Amino acid sequence: MEIVGLLIIVILVVIIIFFSLSFKSKQTPTNTMISFQDTKITSQLGIVITETHVACGQRERKIRELIEDCATLKEIMCTGKNSCETLNETLKTILNITIGQDLDYILTIARQEQQPITNFTTQGCQNTRRRTEAYTTPIGSTFGPITLMIRICY
Repeated sequence: MEIVGLLIIVILVVIIIFFSLSFKSKQTPTNTMISFQDTKITSQLGIVITETHVACGQRERKIRELIEDCATLKEIMCTGKNSCETLNETLKTILNITIGQDLDYILTIARQEQQPITNFTTQGCQNTRRRTEAYTTPIGSTFGPITLMIRICY
């Protein structure tokens, strides 16, 4: 008889644990979790963008090279377009294919303490005050530091 009572208690405890776990799994993600995911997205996207190759005339160039040239000498020509025009077209395509379908964002490339070289801001980021922390990808240059900054907006 004591074993039956103990068995009923164990079964009740298991049922309570099962229900508490099922309710916890249905909760929406916390702000910290969303912020971490957005930071991960922006950090990896910054690295991928700078290391992506673009067809440029007879050879391929990394976007990093186009950014450095656009910020400094503007000597690279890709099928009749200078490095800045090629960079802007390529970034627009990459952003539309990747995060542009699901997220609002700001992407800025700038030399230290100067006007941005390029800036992409989606409609949803223009009027919002809630933005994630910006993730900056440094791009080295002999003419001074250049940064690629990506921020996701809500």
